[in-house]
Amino acid sequence: MKAERKDAAALAPLVGKLWPEHTEEALVRILTEYIASPEAAVFACREDDRFVGVALCCLRHDYVEGCETSPVGYLEGIYVEESCRLAGNARALVGQCEQWAKSMGCREFASDCELTNKASLAFHLSLGFTEEKPVKMLIGLIQQSDKLEFSGPSEHVIPNQCAHWRGNPPVRRETSCYRLEKSGGLPHQ
Repeated sequence: MKAERKDAAALAPLVGKLWPEHTEEALVRILTEYIASPEAAVFACREDDRFVGVALCCLRHDYVEGCETSPVGYLEGIYVEESCRLAGNARALVGQCEQWAKSMGCREFASDCELTNKASLAFHLSLGFTEEKPVKMLIGLIQQSDKLEFSGPSEHVIPNQCAHWRGNPPVRRETSCYRLEKSGGLPHQ
């Protein structure tokens, strides 16, 4: 289901498991901005009367590693409660994100994960994503003085470069980029 503004507070604890460095208040704000943005979407799944999974996606107009078109649909984050995994919830959420991106005119759908997150890599590959290449982004911070300071090797920005992102400074991480190659979309089980 596509999340609505009223769902932001209930979804924040799930998103907090993805990005624990953010306060719950900041996560509600992030979710509200994604939900309100015409260039982003949040999808959720329920079991009984509670949310058990969430996926955030957006359009990326900047260069996305391995992609040939723009904009690209981008899976910014996905989380499913452990007790609800291996039941098709994550696959369904990614499928909804992919369909949303297609409805927005995208021909490619991409994602990333931290280089050390083997479970995320296996998950992406199981859905038909292909690894493009590991990437270490270098980020230079422009100071008000004439000095340029580098934050060091890393490092990918989470949440990424969606135009609607506001709030706390992003977290930097090493990532590997993935692209969903199948022209027919996600493989069906």
